[in-house]
Amino acid sequence: MSIFISYSRKDSDFVHRLHRGLLSHDRATWVDWEGIPPTADWMQQIEAAIDAAEAVAFVLSPDSLASEVCRRELDHADAQNKRLIPVVWRQTDAAQVPPALARLNWIFCRDDDDFETALQTLLLAVDTDLDWLQAHTRLLVRAVEWQAKGRDASLALRGGDLKAAEQWLTLGPRKTPQPTELQTRYILDSRRQATNRRLLLLGGTGVSLVAIAILGTLFHFQRQESARQEANAVARRLASASERVREQQPAPGSTSSPVEVSVQLAAEAVRRLAAVGGRALEADLAIRRALAIMPQRVARLDPVVEPAERFDDIVFGAGGQLIAASRFLSATGVWEAGSYQPAGGRQRAVSASAVALSADGQFLATVDPGHVEGAIDVWRIGAAAPLASLRDAGSVQGVAIAPGGTHLLVSSSRYDARSGWDQGLTRLVELPGRRETARLPSVLWPSFSRDGAYLAGLVGGDQPVIWAMARLQQGQLAPMLSLAAAAPLARAPLFSSDGTLLAIHFGENPAKVGIWTVKDGKMLWEVRREFPLAVGPGARHLALRDDDGGHALRIVDSGSDRDVARFTSESDFPALAFSPDGRDVAIASGKGIDVWRILGRGSDVARRSAGGQAFALVFSVGETRFGVLGRSGTGSSAGVMAETWELVDGGVSAQLDLGPAASPVAGSADGKSLALASAGQVRVIDASSGKTRCSFAFEGAMKALALSPDARYLAGASDRETLQLWQVEPQKLLATIALAEPVVDNRLAVASDGQVVGVTRGSASRIGVPLTVRVWSSPSLSEIAARRVGAERSGLAGSVCAISADGRLVAINTADTAVTVRESSTGRDIGTVDEARGGRQCAFSADGRYLAVTGSEDTVRVWEIAAQTEVARLEQVVTPTSLQFSPGGRYLATLEQDGTARAWLLRPDDLLAEACSRLTGNIAASDWERYLGKAPYVPACPGLPSPVPGAS
Repeated sequence: MSIFISYSRKDSDFVHRLHRGLLSHDRATWVDWEGIPPTADWMQQIEAAIDAAEAVAFVLSPDSLASEVCRRELDHADAQNKRLIPVVWRQTDAAQVPPALARLNWIFCRDDDDFETALQTLLLAVDTDLDWLQAHTRLLVRAVEWQAKGRDASLALRGGDLKAAEQWLTLGPRKTPQPTELQTRYILDSRRQATNRRLLLLGGTGVSLVAIAILGTLFHFQRQESARQEANAVARRLASASERVREQQPAPGSTSSPVEVSVQLAAEAVRRLAAVGGRALEADLAIRRALAIMPQRVARLDPVVEPAERFDDIVFGAGGQLIAASRFLSATGVWEAGSYQPAGGRQRAVSASAVALSADGQFLATVDPGHVEGAIDVWRIGAAAPLASLRDAGSVQGVAIAPGGTHLLVSSSRYDARSGWDQGLTRLVELPGRRETARLPSVLWPSFSRDGAYLAGLVGGDQPVIWAMARLQQGQLAPMLSLAAAAPLARAPLFSSDGTLLAIHFGENPAKVGIWTVKDGKMLWEVRREFPLAVGPGARHLALRDDDGGHALRIVDSGSDRDVARFTSESDFPALAFSPDGRDVAIASGKGIDVWRILGRGSDVARRSAGGQAFALVFSVGETRFGVLGRSGTGSSAGVMAETWELVDGGVSAQLDLGPAASPVAGSADGKSLALASAGQVRVIDASSGKTRCSFAFEGAMKALALSPDARYLAGASDRETLQLWQVEPQKLLATIALAEPVVDNRLAVASDGQVVGVTRGSASRIGVPLTVRVWSSPSLSEIAARRVGAERSGLAGSVCAISADGRLVAINTADTAVTVRESSTGRDIGTVDEARGGRQCAFSADGRYLAVTGSEDTVRVWEIAAQTEVARLEQVVTPTSLQFSPGGRYLATLEQDGTARAWLLRPDDLLAEACSRLTGNIAASDWERYLGKAPYVPACPGLPSPVPGAS
């Protein structure tokens, strides 16, 4: 048994201890102690050692994650489907861990962890399914040699070795690590050669025809398997590249967005897998994470007048129209709200050294660079002549116009041959008469609030202050508020686009961004962040520039401190503005403007606030709407309200009063019907209209309800410990039976043929409450199966977290990190979902093919049950309380503890379509060659521009 250890040289002391520990348990290790520079020959030796090892232990630390050599070792081990075992030696940022390691269970072996316990866990991980692991290694080594020697026929498998290898290959989809593409080709080619040899020996036409047919079938499956394995390998490589590129800074001089390239790579990974009917978690995660920060470009605006250099100031007017100004020829442009169609523009005879727009976009100030006295002209947008001119401003250091053009503020200084430059001053001038209403110390980075009520800037170079305009006009020059103590070493203060809040970048080592209320100076938010360029309404979103250089911009949600969009700018400090509703952001780009929509979501195509009374999720029949069921009223007046939304941006909300109902509520898998229980009555209603289809009487309080997938049958269990089965149409009570044990709340299902499955609970004991899965036949409700759920690995009684819509499958919590899927009628376990980390919320898809389970770190994991493979993972789902698949399995809805309801895309083709709706073009030819070599160019998004003419 050989274990390859991948590590950073800075962790050598720990690795020596780990090496000694493994040797003491008779485990051979391969460790590169020398630290030889990574030449081609050296890397070949490393790769050969990885191929020959049964497992690869990756020592996780900040240094190993930053090591290019460790990354190459990991990529090779992952490509060869080696068993990877992450060993945490020093704490790392989980977000920086590659997906190949992030999806695995980590072994913690830090200073404060018990080394022997960690070592035993490592040995157990290595020894699990040891025969399979050793066969994987043995076949990989032989396949690599066969490939290296030009597929030499003498190295092919024969006889018993070939039969054993073929049997090993058939188990591959259910094993970990899975067979590699090379191993598959090696085994299939060995069989082809063996068949050819047998044909030569047997001869005869009939035998030859049979053999040819066998070979044809074998070749067909070989090609299918080879294509699947190749697509999987390439997709995993692309997904890994997508994860790396997403976090990179734009290359110097490049306008290519790393986020866009990341989405393009992830989309290509998904496309390749979809073409062979495959799925991979790495590709799913890569595209979801990239979409989470990918905005949607809604307009590309060219200059209204030509020629024009880049725009230097941009604002949105109160009506949503966009106004931009350029120093070149003092040009302006205006575009209509919403449609962004050109609505006017003007240029002048001379350029300006500086331009400034009023916050309402109605006025422009230009500073004449050729005027020795610092001439400033104020223009109404679109006017041919200036509203006012100021000829004695001096050397202008800052200028701002109040909304409505009522005041001009100018900060300037003057030079004297004897005394040099003065300390400067700031004048507030009334327009259009140019009467000076206030004189202040030099104010840097001055700006007015959108309503014109406040003025903010820096005095003394780095002290932020706020003045009330009404006081200044009355001659009261003292600031209304100073934030110098709260925000030392401040940079340019920025009003939010609605003028109610002020954002300030301040301090150093580390620098921070803070948000204060304008009226009373109350700090609302503070975080270690980069330089702010603009603030959205209510300061929900901030546009920030990265401090570490490059032209990277990001939009941050101030509530969650998460990036919701990232961009690449063509300049260090581009002009940028938020729309009045905060949905769009305009960014100066080259000689035009890009307008981007901040979607604030990734693969969750709909997100709505449902309130604290929401308790269940629903979908419409055609999967066009999703929504929640919520409680209304209390006691005898208790009822249920349904609120639904269209599954598109800006979807229309609809509310429906479903009438009186207490717990529980059940829905049919096809989304057509709901069943609601109230005092002594169960109603089956049409889910879209709320109209009652039929009703049934019962005694006691209903504890569990279930509708068959097609709503033909209804089953209910009451607190009187009775179970009843009804036929919905024609309306009929089929059977009523007494129960020896009560049914667990909401753990009841009825199949389309009327067979009922329920979970009952026994008497509590020291190991908890034992549960039993029972099956009753239709229509008599005769019990035909009863099987105890069993105990968890901890010894405590197991629990059931979900039953499939037809009752065929139950999901059982069998351990803190596992959920077992069991057939209700036979008791046979058909799969175990590992790494569920004690998921207490589960949901089956309507067809029973997938199971969604809540995981750790605010995740929901979607597993393909038959393959026992995680195919999708939803992240940043905070404390989910309910999960629901749509009838056709296209969406998964989640309901979070704070009442947030979201609908997530599940299918790869839908994720690909979502990516194409946000991209501005297909992957560049240079990026294609870099990541895919000489493979024929195929655009992932046929409807978008492609760099390769005629590519399809």
